[in-house]
Amino acid sequence: MIPASARAELRDALLRGDRDRALELLRAQLAQAVSAAEVLTGLLAPAVAEVGDLWHAGRVSVADEHLATHTAWACVESLRGSLPRVPPHGLGAVVACPEGDHHGLGARVMAELLHLDGWQVAFLGANTPAEALVDYAARVGAALVVIGVTVTDAREGATRAAEGLRALPSPPLVIVGGPAVRPPDRELGADLAVSDAPTALQAARRLVGVAPEDTLARYLEALGDRLRHLRRAAGLSQQALAERAGLDRTYVSAIERGRQNVTLAAVLRLAEALGVAPTSLLGEP
Repeated sequence: MIPASARAELRDALLRGDRDRALELLRAQLAQAVSAAEVLTGLLAPAVAEVGDLWHAGRVSVADEHLATHTAWACVESLRGSLPRVPPHGLGAVVACPEGDHHGLGARVMAELLHLDGWQVAFLGANTPAEALVDYAARVGAALVVIGVTVTDAREGATRAAEGLRALPSPPLVIVGGPAVRPPDRELGADLAVSDAPTALQAARRLVGVAPEDTLARYLEALGDRLRHLRRAAGLSQQALAERAGLDRTYVSAIERGRQNVTLAAVLRLAEALGVAPTSLLGEP
């Protein structure tokens, strides 16, 4: 879990336009074996959302909000080459915000998560007319289109885009998501309405035949059981194991409860801290 203090510190760095400090904070969480998805959706995106709340409350200016947003964009670009990516599977995805929606950072984060998950991603950005989005998706043969909707006024444009995409001879899977979406939100005309990026990512994975979420959950529960057994056999508390592995105790606790997806780096750290081979933690459920 990412502490609230990290989000507050990142928010302040973004407001100052301090990209170096913002990147330092993001990379510190990645070094703790926190997944790229969690860093982007659980740290960067909420910090930017807090900046937006401050602007709406009149506590920062529009110039401050623009500086923070563009600093966040720069951070995503800087991190891109250092984040692990699964092998490409050959399918294409298009990500955009509909006409009337000028807040594209959330959609940009979603595009990056899809890229890391093996998709060939085209990010069209904010304020994309429905006709242009439909034409582009048809031209490139996209298997997936994700539409990010952050403001209520853009819902009409999102609906036009979703309906146009689903009317194509070979329609892609259409997912809408964002602060202005209220799942199941069938009136938007998409195949699926989601409230967060991880849910959209899981739906995209199902499209390409990746094991569904309940199967992933069984693997995580099995890993948690093995970790708890090995930790107790070693006579270690969760805190002691976390300190040995250089991880947060709450992160270790979540793994043991089967509630935390883990990176290979985290598995290697835990195995080393326990003095066992990584295969002792991994395997069929």
